[in-house]
Amino acid sequence: MKRRALIIFCDNTQSGELHGTVQDYHNYYNFLTSSLGGHWYNKEIEYLRNPTVDEVIDTVTRFSSLNLDYVFTIFSGHGFINTQDNLQYIELKNGYLKSALLLTSATRQTIIVDACRNLLDYSQTLSGILKEEDLPFIGDVTPSTRALFDSFLSQTEEGWVMVYSANIGESSYDTTNGGVYLYSLLLSALFWRDNDSKHNILPINITHQDAKNIVEAYNQNQHPSIINNIDNRLYFFPFAVKHTSNHNL
Repeated sequence: MKRRALIIFCDNTQSGELHGTVQDYHNYYNFLTSSLGGHWYNKEIEYLRNPTVDEVIDTVTRFSSLNLDYVFTIFSGHGFINTQDNLQYIELKNGYLKSALLLTSATRQTIIVDACRNLLDYSQTLSGILKEEDLPFIGDVTPSTRALFDSFLSQTEEGWVMVYSANIGESSYDTTNGGVYLYSLLLSALFWRDNDSKHNILPINITHQDAKNIVEAYNQNQHPSIINNIDNRLYFFPFAVKHTSNHNL
């Protein structure tokens, strides 16, 4: 399976500094290259820090030219729902971009947007802490799960899944550990790794629901949401994997 990951993090754009987005990059780079994340190769993971609109579009276009089987994209930064078209926009160094334009031509893709979804008019000028825990991904020496990740991925239906850290009209909260939602996804994966002895795969929809429960316990004003292009999708893309005696979806 040909994969690529793109981590876009904006810690210094026009709406102000965000202290957790840099940590989001480090957290997810370490996670993806770990056994729990599916042992991505370093060369498969790219990042953009405070990019321009053109830099993001150029990267998405380049990914689309590679005939990829799977793209995993994260955006961490400011954002809003534009009341002119009711679409989600992300804030970049020199402007705004529809989150839907992060989609590439890859046959399968997951996009996670950790950004506010407050209602704003595009014509206008834009003007808590989780318990700190170590995320033990660095120096991972367990047997590779790369083939396991690819095997599960190949069984999923083609298309895309888009995950948002909040519901429409809500703010998305940032901490020194990273975005509350993005960090909660990783906590969910760690809990699954240590407590589920039956399943080899943790799909993104289950990870999302567990993280949503964590977020809502932390802040009752933030409700993460998930959508995908297939109404009755049978198999969601893997978020985390591990070796057990079972090998079934």
